[in-house]
Amino acid sequence: MNAPVLAITLDRLLRQTAEREPRRPMIAISGAPMLDATELVALVAAAAARLQQFGVGPGDRVALWGQNSAAWVVWFLACAWRGAAAVALHPGLTAEELGSALSQARSKWLVMDEFARGVSLRGVLEAASRRAADAAPEHSPPSGHAASMTLGTLRGVTVMPGGDGTPDLEAVIDRSASAPLSEADLEAVLAMLFTSGSSGRPKLVCLSQRALIVNASATARAARIGPADVIASPLPLHHSAGLSSGCVLSLVAGAMWCSSPRFQAATTLAQIQDHGCTVLQGVPTMFKALIEGAGRSPQGRGSTASVATPTLRLGFVGGAPCPPDLLQQARASLGIERLCVVYGQTEFGPTISIAHQSGEETPAVNGVGSPIEGVDVRIVDAASGDACAPGVAGEIQVRGPSCMSGYFHDEAANAAAFAADGWLRTGDFGRVAGGQLSIDGRLKQIIIRGGENVSPSEVEAVLRDARPVADACVVAVPSKHWGEAICAVVAPAMPIATSFDVDALRRLCEERLARYKRPDHYVVVESLPLLASGKVDRRAVQASLADREWT
Repeated sequence: MNAPVLAITLDRLLRQTAEREPRRPMIAISGAPMLDATELVALVAAAAARLQQFGVGPGDRVALWGQNSAAWVVWFLACAWRGAAAVALHPGLTAEELGSALSQARSKWLVMDEFARGVSLRGVLEAASRRAADAAPEHSPPSGHAASMTLGTLRGVTVMPGGDGTPDLEAVIDRSASAPLSEADLEAVLAMLFTSGSSGRPKLVCLSQRALIVNASATARAARIGPADVIASPLPLHHSAGLSSGCVLSLVAGAMWCSSPRFQAATTLAQIQDHGCTVLQGVPTMFKALIEGAGRSPQGRGSTASVATPTLRLGFVGGAPCPPDLLQQARASLGIERLCVVYGQTEFGPTISIAHQSGEETPAVNGVGSPIEGVDVRIVDAASGDACAPGVAGEIQVRGPSCMSGYFHDEAANAAAFAADGWLRTGDFGRVAGGQLSIDGRLKQIIIRGGENVSPSEVEAVLRDARPVADACVVAVPSKHWGEAICAVVAPAMPIATSFDVDALRRLCEERLARYKRPDHYVVVESLPLLASGKVDRRAVQASLADREWT
């Protein structure tokens, strides 16, 4: 296992790998050629030179908008080379969400795919630009300038032809350009990731390069992942798990990283077979789909799919509660003998603790194991802030070198996120007994749908904009497929006997919300229960849905 990597930047680490093993396989994206260390260094150097030409340097922010691809990783590492921060954007953003994200991050440059998931991202960008121009016509750009320049501090856009995971990076970089001197800084912010918060407006987490490297290194050691491993990670790069525990972890552990533009069980199973993957990363929803897919494959029919995936040894699962029988199913269908159940948060880089599950022991209910190296965990009474006795439930608070620098330009959120003595408030409810951490629930109401965090109040704000809606409450309901589904409970602004157009609400959500944020179910009620304060009683709404059957 590699020694801790704490004092070396990613660009230097990459160059050292290329000098030591020039033909070492580094990145494999389905549908694209595999990159070795030499090729990856050359591309990152050329992209860094391009960023320098754009005027991007230390402290600047570059938004990356597209699906998983080798090009996404190259631009991310080029940001590290230049000392800039990469702002990771969800490829499914609407025009309204894109404009808000670019403005909130104060991005200087946008690097994007031409299209993603069959949608023209160029068209979404143009729509966002029109919205920005309409909102501030006095700041409209002169004739001949790109409309996108009206988006806050944005100074330029690079559109890579192609998309859906195969953008043409070569079309927008110059390999003959001299590589600039590295301006990488371990203490500077490298990754900026959006995370939903209970306030509704997505918050922008700032993680330094050191935080990412420390967390990825400690996660690799705790999970026992090293240079001999080949990691299948279909997790999206705009998430901390896909970026830090997937891509960055592969770099610091010396492992090969395999991914795909968008998760499809058949694609991931084919990658495992083609590249001899030894580690499989994903959220429980992905594992369920892979288990089902392996069972339908010719190799998997009859008993197990270990013939189809004989190289797999480790499952790495997080992002949502893990079903107790997942290990048994993964062993039977995928041949996996050990699971690492991971608990973490974007604000912490993300891994906090890891539980190892094998056939030798019965996993603890809601158990998420012990903290990784360098992480301290304490349980406090949420009201008083006093430490809880062992085994007594309270709010989980953490500290360690991988903690975020803070939320970008959000003093109120930062004040709420940290205790007076600097510990990070996770907002989760749990307990520690015998050095093992377990999660009892969440203090905040974030919905985790298939590993995606969704803020109810963000969705509610959109629903309340619909004229026929007087009020709305968005809660989680059980889902066999997603773990949690999104249910919108709406009270009409008219008598309930009057025709209420639910399809109009769906269309509004399709226009203004990324797909993963859109309600799966709509329930129409005469009125919503209220607390004495006049706020919606969310618990009462949740309780009213308890007896319903959900698909």
